[in-house]
Amino acid sequence: MAKRFLLVLSGIIFMTQLQAQQEDGQYLKKHYLRMYNQALVYNDVNAAIGALHGYLAEDNSIAYKDTLSVLYFTTRQFYSSLLLAEEVYKSAPDNIVAMARAAECYDELGEAKTAIGLYTNRFVLK
Repeated sequence: MAKRFLLVLSGIIFMTQLQAQQEDGQYLKKHYLRMYNQALVYNDVNAAIGALHGYLAEDNSIAYKDTLSVLYFTTRQFYSSLLLAEEVYKSAPDNIVAMARAAECYDELGEAKTAIGLYTNRFVLK
């Protein structure tokens, strides 16, 4: 009887903790989105980048990776932008804007042949 009680009690505790973690995750995602929006209001790109990294730690969404890639690109952090842009267009091949951004990053990083290959691929796809 005591073993069953302990088993049921530990199951209840586990489920309660699991639900609390899920609620914490939702709260954190909303928090990071509020930080991101606030950073945009004050034109603080670095704070927006930090907020998106926090959001991506909770939800590994391609749409937010694409936005983060754009922010890196606008701040001329081409390698970081490239890594994200490649991840985006490889998981969503129809996203030709991410592919073009990756090509532009390659060009800025001195990899003209790779950039030309991506541009060519972009025009062959469409």
